[in-house]
Amino acid sequence: MLKGVLGGVDRLKAFTPLEACYGGFLIAVVIYYMLVLNGRATSVGNMLASVVSLEEDMSWKSLFVGGMLIAGALSAWNGVVSVESFKSGSAWVYLISGFLIGFGSRAGSGCTTGHAISGVARLSRRSGIATVIIWLSGSLTATIFHRGNLEKVPVVWPSFGRVLLLTLLLIAAIAAFEGLRLAHTRGMIEEERAFNVTAVIGGVVFALGLTVAGLSQQSKILGFLDWRGYWDATLLVALIAAVLPSLISYQISIQPMRAPLFTEELLLPMKTEEDLPLIVGSVIFGVGWGYLGLSPASAVVNFVRFNHWRIIVYVVAMLGGIRAHDFYRSKYPSDDSTNPYMEASATSPLLPS
Repeated sequence: MLKGVLGGVDRLKAFTPLEACYGGFLIAVVIYYMLVLNGRATSVGNMLASVVSLEEDMSWKSLFVGGMLIAGALSAWNGVVSVESFKSGSAWVYLISGFLIGFGSRAGSGCTTGHAISGVARLSRRSGIATVIIWLSGSLTATIFHRGNLEKVPVVWPSFGRVLLLTLLLIAAIAAFEGLRLAHTRGMIEEERAFNVTAVIGGVVFALGLTVAGLSQQSKILGFLDWRGYWDATLLVALIAAVLPSLISYQISIQPMRAPLFTEELLLPMKTEEDLPLIVGSVIFGVGWGYLGLSPASAVVNFVRFNHWRIIVYVVAMLGGIRAHDFYRSKYPSDDSTNPYMEASATSPLLPS
């Protein structure tokens, strides 16, 4: 049944607008509840960087990533993720692309999740610029190397049964977060534990959203980025479905909020200026993304496919890219005023612009 909900072979190289909407809605649900309950922004690239670099807040971020791995494993075991073979390429191709993604996401202080969804939903000009640069460099790379679809992309609509199951999945995701809120309100679970459970649930639902939308599949991403191939608009639809609800909820619910439920303050990226590291990092990230169609989030979801050496090489190289940037920063440190990884309370004057 799970396979019927999340995808199938017939949808790999097809434009699936309704599934993209459901997947985007699931991602928006995670972004909202991570803010309103835990007071934390969702950026998988920065989460991975914190875990690899053993930063102070790595504990809850590792729980979120762990939740993504759980959902990825469930998808793979049900034959969902494994239906698509990885794009052809030598070990060097996956090594270089993974390194570029890791280094670029760290240098640009964000990835497609952190900038294109979470940042844009907050109307961050910095994230908007990063999103455009990532898209342009990714599209140029995919187009130059013609990494997209060589055949026409059909439009596939889900059956009534699939729509019903997807609707139930969306309701279940919301119910899980609301159930946790209710349990805390009634004194059934303490704040710290509720905070951690929220992170795990967030990771699971986020990964399911990626899988439902088809964004864990390289063909969907490259089909969108390659201007020479037959275009697949699945990624665009999923982004709109994720960003619009997140934008509305942020303006209506998050900004007026005095404090999150499970912690004392709302923490958001504080840097506002568009500097050289943001531009260079976004270009580097886009090149790696545009050649293989894998982002930090989709790499985590696909990582459970241990029998495929390509994803192992890619993830190891991505983590190596993160560490390489940290080593570079240790040799050429910057002061706090230019540190893109610092966060500030939403009640402080250092709000994202």
